[in-house]
Amino acid sequence: MFIDSSVIMRNIKKSLSAAVLAGFCVQFVFSGAWALVDVPALPGENVERPSGEFARLDIATFTVPEHIGEVKVLYKGSTDKFVVHIQDAHCNRYAQHRIADLINYLNAEYGIRTVNLEGGVGEYD
Repeated sequence: MFIDSSVIMRNIKKSLSAAVLAGFCVQFVFSGAWALVDVPALPGENVERPSGEFARLDIATFTVPEHIGEVKVLYKGSTDKFVVHIQDAHCNRYAQHRIADLINYLNAEYGIRTVNLEGGVGEYD
């Protein structure tokens, strides 16, 4: 009995291609599912503040909850003005939800109400 090696190689390539495609599809579908998972707040994190009372915005003590972000760089300029630059992960639902959580946190904790968006045109979801 003669076995054609080209047929075997073709079947191996098809199987490998199907496995890679299935892996990609699963990763693509389920990567967005993480955005639906809500991370519970840490104890004491969602402390309600009386209206108008916010934490003092000081670069020496500025932090964000670990589950919604990470402070990578701090720089003290010559004034007391403050800029929070949020690095975006485009087209990643999980990252987009964490950014929304981070903006909500900055508003509730520090009273930050101004958000500038770079490079956007039109409506956003």
